Amino acid sequence: MKPSCTFLSIIIGLSLSLTGNINIKAQQFTIAEMITEADKQNFDEVKLETLPPQVTVPGTDPEAIALEAFPPLTEQTEGPPIEETITINEDSPDQTLVTITRINLPDTSVRGIKIVMQFLPEGEINGQKKWRMNWAGRQYTCREGRGSQDWSKQLCL
Repeated sequence: MKPSCTFLSIIIGLSLSLTGNINIKAQQFTIAEMITEADKQNFDEVKLETLPPQVTVPGTDPEAIALEAFPPLTEQTEGPPIEETITINEDSPDQTLVTITRINLPDTSVRGIKIVMQFLPEGEINGQKKWRMNWAGRQYTCREGRGSQDWSKQLCL
């Protein structure tokens, strides 16, 4: 029996500015050995065929592939800056997980998005392991009154 994937998210640093704005500093810690089919049910699955074709080609750098599939957001409006955290878990020789977490999105309903990508090994090139994106899923956290305040696959209202 394989262990299930465990995710631990910790949000730290809450402060109130002199103008009354609340600033939230987010840090995402992901603890995961592997993601199972049961774990995947907690995510809104991304259809890989909707991603740019080059991201489905095996490569030696899962992080670079992940960022090409889901590039950093450049749109910034008034308010707190978008905070992005990228976590790479290579603890298992059978898979690599890349997690991109973005908080403070410039959206009236979605506060944050977490994208988890599973990469499986597929041979070697020049002595380096090649990885192919096998699965990707999203979770959302909503603004107050717009849906779940916890990470969920449910879309925000």
